Amino acid sequence: MGRFFVGILNQITRYYAVVIGSAYLALVVFGIFTYDRVVAGGPQPGPIALLGILMFLLTWRIAVLALTAPDADTHANKIELGYLLMVIAVIALQVSGGAQSVLFPAFFLFTALAAYFLGILPTLVLTIIALATLTMRAWIAETLVDQWSDFTAAYVYALLFALIVGVLVRIAHERARRAQETLSRLTEEANHLTTERHSGLRALSRNQVARADLSALLQLDAVLTELADITKRALSGHTCVIVLIGNKPDSAYARAVSSNEHYPEEYFSENLNDTVLQEGLSGGRLRFEHLRELPRQTARHRNWGIKPLSLLMAPLVENGHVAGVIAIDSQYEAHFDREDERFLDVMARQVMAAIGRERLYRDVTAERTEFAAFYGLIKKLGSSIDLDTVSRVILESVQDILTFDFALLVMVDHEKQSGLIEAVAGLPADKWLDTRFPLHDSLVGWVIGSKTYLHYPNLRDRGRGTERRRPVFSKDLPLKDVGSLLCVPLVQQNFVTGLLAFGTKKPNAYSPYEIKILEVLAVQAAVSLENARVHAEMEQMATRDGLTGCFNHRYFQEWLDHELHRATRMPIPISLIICDIDHFKKFNDTYGHPIGDQVLRAVASVLRTSVRKNDLAARYGGEEFALVLLNSKAADAVKLAERIRKAVAATEVRFAGERLRVTISMGVATYPDQSTEKSTLIDLADKALYAAKQGGRDRVMHAADLKFAAETQ
Repeated sequence: MGRFFVGILNQITRYYAVVIGSAYLALVVFGIFTYDRVVAGGPQPGPIALLGILMFLLTWRIAVLALTAPDADTHANKIELGYLLMVIAVIALQVSGGAQSVLFPAFFLFTALAAYFLGILPTLVLTIIALATLTMRAWIAETLVDQWSDFTAAYVYALLFALIVGVLVRIAHERARRAQETLSRLTEEANHLTTERHSGLRALSRNQVARADLSALLQLDAVLTELADITKRALSGHTCVIVLIGNKPDSAYARAVSSNEHYPEEYFSENLNDTVLQEGLSGGRLRFEHLRELPRQTARHRNWGIKPLSLLMAPLVENGHVAGVIAIDSQYEAHFDREDERFLDVMARQVMAAIGRERLYRDVTAERTEFAAFYGLIKKLGSSIDLDTVSRVILESVQDILTFDFALLVMVDHEKQSGLIEAVAGLPADKWLDTRFPLHDSLVGWVIGSKTYLHYPNLRDRGRGTERRRPVFSKDLPLKDVGSLLCVPLVQQNFVTGLLAFGTKKPNAYSPYEIKILEVLAVQAAVSLENARVHAEMEQMATRDGLTGCFNHRYFQEWLDHELHRATRMPIPISLIICDIDHFKKFNDTYGHPIGDQVLRAVASVLRTSVRKNDLAARYGGEEFALVLLNSKAADAVKLAERIRKAVAATEVRFAGERLRVTISMGVATYPDQSTEKSTLIDLADKALYAAKQGGRDRVMHAADLKFAAETQ
């Protein structure tokens, strides 16, 4: 018997919040919290004290839930917290008039929020308990007969809210779960690729880490979507769409979309041939500065989102025929100019190159039985436009086509007449990777000059004299115990961009059949590497400032938005530094704009090399720069700013034998200490910069010091 009571006592202690909340509901039923007791006769000490105790308990439960470990099961704590909130809601409703309270509609909002955070079943239970409490109070007070219609409506609406919101939340959770499962599956496939690599492949890329890359699993749609997104961001448009002509006559459908707004899935099934895009598909007008002036019979290319007011198109041409169109619109009139037209033409060629790779992929599939490994390589190369990924995939996949003890991917710098080893397998990465060597008087140089492959069935038996003494790469990069050597040039439009080199200790390792396959592979590899290089340049154009190499203003704004939003979910301090070159106008007026540009580049170089990889250095505008430091408190940000200020002060710019000294002023503000809003944070950093300039320049000022200075005056 004693154990029974001890068990009951333990349960009461464990769920004390529920017990106390139930006691308060009993007080509601017996009329402790009514309008007459709490409001009409003035605040009564008893009910006010009871409400204070309940509010303290609620605050305590919120603190306990906030301090619970992230991986702990907090569902029971959430239900307890929801129960206490429901008790407070019942008291508020009873005090203000019960079922006829003017606050009763807010109870439906409480029901919806509970369904979102707790789920359907707990919400239904809490709702029934709350309404039952009010019903019992009305029954005891003998007002239930007069208010039965109000209570019936309250029951129906509250339960309806709980069910509707609960179902919607369940649907959203199910979609999120499926998306997570898809991502997990792709990650597992990528990890599977990593674990199945041959042990001889020790270093395949600059990362020097054998990691899975999801981009190698993407298909053509993902590549086109990425190209559309780059175009949208580079031209500051609203929506970019890539449209391809369909199989049926007079049909054209969207293949990829990138937009600032959510677009409906049904858009991909709409025939866009009968819209304004038909002009581009037929080789007609390509730029519309005022879409509102279109003839009535001409439909716009989309009817969702913000209404487009200007449009720019570029045809996708294949063998002299239009295969589709890439179009970008804006919500502003006359948004695009001729420079934008040239950029869009470049992106149109990239789209057709991606489509061409996809068709090559289909052709190779027809001979999959004979060329299975080769097919896999083309798939990976055609699915990625990242330079490091393409370099890695080339060497990684060739091992399924032919045997080698070492393999290298060399890129050619014709201006410096040198080669750069971009990827290596089977050789020490610390010695070979990212190494430059002269092309003169080497076997690799001969391959590049002749634009044809070089094959030594047995390198040890090559001729004597000059040929014997000529190194494969250079004397600093000797190769020992090499039997068979095969070097294949990467030729793009009759221009050698690189070279693949394979070697093995075994003589006569490579047959003419394997060499032919390697030559075909080299053509595709050259195209993929060139596309990756162009993609990197396009990405650079879209996000970087051309003069300083820092990120541009638009990218800074987007990046800061993203990081501040992320900080609301995972709180970390973020410091913003705005820098301004002191007396910059003097440099331009006294020494000319070329020297001013040189000063900008020198300061930008110090800023870029002073921040961590996870931080951001951007050109804010003119002679101003901005630094965003993640997980950086105010003191750390000021310390880094002082170090940068001193580094800039030690930098010299030479002009006509004169050494010009450069200084900068810097203003700092920290999230969330000074503000949680982006605009306010920027404004505070700017004011701190202004104070630094007013204080004599060549100094650092934090926004917190401005507040302190204002308070002491």
